[in-house]
Amino acid sequence: MLLYQRSGSPTSICATLNPTYLPFTGTAPATSQLTGKNYGYSDQPVPFHGIIDASGTLNHNSGAIALNGILTDSNGVDANGQLVDDNSTSSAINQGTLGNDNSTGSYDYVQPFGQVQSGRGFSVFTWGFIRMGTDISDMPSSGTATFTGETVGDTNGVAGNGAPATVSANFGTGLLNASTSHTIAGVTEMVILNGMTLTGNDLSGGTLAITNNGSAVDGTSFGYATGGEFYGYDLLNGGPDELGIMISNAGTDANGNLTILSD
Repeated sequence: MLLYQRSGSPTSICATLNPTYLPFTGTAPATSQLTGKNYGYSDQPVPFHGIIDASGTLNHNSGAIALNGILTDSNGVDANGQLVDDNSTSSAINQGTLGNDNSTGSYDYVQPFGQVQSGRGFSVFTWGFIRMGTDISDMPSSGTATFTGETVGDTNGVAGNGAPATVSANFGTGLLNASTSHTIAGVTEMVILNGMTLTGNDLSGGTLAITNNGSAVDGTSFGYATGGEFYGYDLLNGGPDELGIMISNAGTDANGNLTILSD
């Protein structure tokens, strides 16, 4: 559901899909370019961690999918959401998931995914989201919108899977604010990301704050990174239909990797 405001009061309307943007499910004689964001971690051969861009292709007829230039599954996603590289073996594992049973929403365009590659002396782990990004020419230059969705992941094990999330976008100023909260064992943790910058269909930056039961905690002193992207197109509203945001943070009181999916 997309709340869109061009002028006057916001109106709630169901998204109308644009046939130019093919949903993940279904078949069509076309191949879509995929883009997204991952949190990547590797211990070998060159240690690294952080948010990185994701890319790939999806053949809508055969289901064949290629991700990040290192995983190709000519059979596509199986009934359990699993991907296995055509050249994967028991000693050189290269597999992934597309879609996630930790998310409860239904998304036409953006999909959570993860990938594990190991063997031959190295291992790489990535997770995040990917799909058909909104074309820059289809991005609004004015107006505001509110997207509602959920989180996948955690910040210190509290704001975890299925926590409600809200993202407010101002396409005139090019700024976005996101927030989510969740309560576990009597602790209500709120994650607030204000002032993300919109460039084309890409999101970055912003100021991150985390509170526990209303009191500020340190979740950023060791560093944090953010990234995001808009996906698909809503014909009725004349703007993007869905979005994904990744937050990776570390501090003395809270740390984690959180994905926000909203439509």
